[in-house]
Amino acid sequence: RQGQLVPIERSKEELFREMVNDNYEIAMSCGLIEGDKVTITDGPLAGKEAMICKINRHKRTATLNVEMFGDKAGVTVGLEVVENWTITIIEKFSEEDKIQYNFQQKFIMNHINSVQSVCVPYEQL
Repeated sequence: RQGQLVPIERSKEELFREMVNDNYEIAMSCGLIEGDKVTITDGPLAGKEAMICKINRHKRTATLNVEMFGDKAGVTVGLEVVENWTITIIEKFSEEDKIQYNFQQKFIMNHINSVQSVCVPYEQL
């Protein structure tokens, strides 16, 4: 607001702290989609589905409708969403295949998070 300091409500501060890691980065979240319903299964958006106003599956992002500093703001964060039928296939995997699949998914998510943490806006270079 025109360069003025604006206090943040305690509840908004707690929400922000829940979503960021020690480096104040928001990690990638994962979820399932079935029809129009999205369920976040892992990550900082888990349980916060009501905040999501738009999902871009191609870019793997979700836009959240967040009230900050007295104004509503659209905040874009990482979100990997898979169709529910994918989970049905995974459920048919053997236990060994499930362990391998989970390992691969965690490796991919860690890689995405590490890439996101080293990316900075061009203006900051």
